[in-house]
Amino acid sequence: IAQNRLSALSDVVERTIFGKGGKVFIPSFSFHRAQELIADFIWLAEEEGSEDEPMFHDGRPLRIALHSSLATKLCKVFGQHLNARVSSGKYQYLNNELPDRIGMSGDQLSKIFIELGLGRMITLPGLEFVSVSGGVQDGDRARDWADVIIASAGMCDHGPAKLHLEQLGQDPKNTLMTTGFMSAGSAGKRFVASALDPESDHTGAEVVEMSHYYSAHGDQVKLLDHIFNLEGYTSLM
Repeated sequence: IAQNRLSALSDVVERTIFGKGGKVFIPSFSFHRAQELIADFIWLAEEEGSEDEPMFHDGRPLRIALHSSLATKLCKVFGQHLNARVSSGKYQYLNNELPDRIGMSGDQLSKIFIELGLGRMITLPGLEFVSVSGGVQDGDRARDWADVIIASAGMCDHGPAKLHLEQLGQDPKNTLMTTGFMSAGSAGKRFVASALDPESDHTGAEVVEMSHYYSAHGDQVKLLDHIFNLEGYTSLM
C-alpha cells in the first residue's frame, strides 16, 4: 500500500508541476497527516534520485511550503519524540521500515522536524521545505515560491487552506490532492464534488482523491455497517 501511495503521489507531482506548470495544493490536518506527507515527499525525492531519468530534471529542487501554525508547532513535538525507542531497541512511534525507505536515520528525520518546527528552511537532495505561519501576505509569498503547499485546515473552511483554495482552485493547471475526510457542506467537499461531477461546469483545478491512502476515517455509512454487523448486536430500532 505504501508503494502504491508513493506512485500516486509521484504521478500527481510529475503531471501537475513538471507537466502543466501548475502547483499542488494539499489541504491537511495539522496533527500527523502533515508530518506523514512531509515524510512521503522525502521518500519520493529519495526514490527519484535513484532513477535514470528523475522527474526533478529542471535544475532546482521541488519546493514545499507547510502553511499551518499548528502543524509547524507539532513538527517540533514530533522531532523531539520520534526517535524514542522501547526496551527491545525498536522505535516507539516511528515506523521501523521508514528510515530505510527514505534513506536517513530516525535521528536525521527527527532533526528535520525540529528544524521545521523552529521555522527554518530545510534543504535536502531534490527538496526544499519551508514552514509558513502568517496570514494572507505570507500565503501569497508561499504560493509564489512553492510547487507544493500543505495547508490546514483539512476541510478548507478555515485557516490558510481556505485562502489557498480560493486562489489556487481557479486555475486548471493546479491540482487539489485530498488526504482526509471532508464533511458534507464543507468548502473542500463542495469543490471536490463539483470537480469530480462529469455534469458540472467545473473549470478550475484538477482534483485527485488520495484520502484512501492517508485517512482511516470510516464515514457514516461504514461506521453504521460496522455497528450493525457486530456479533451479538441486537437492534432496538
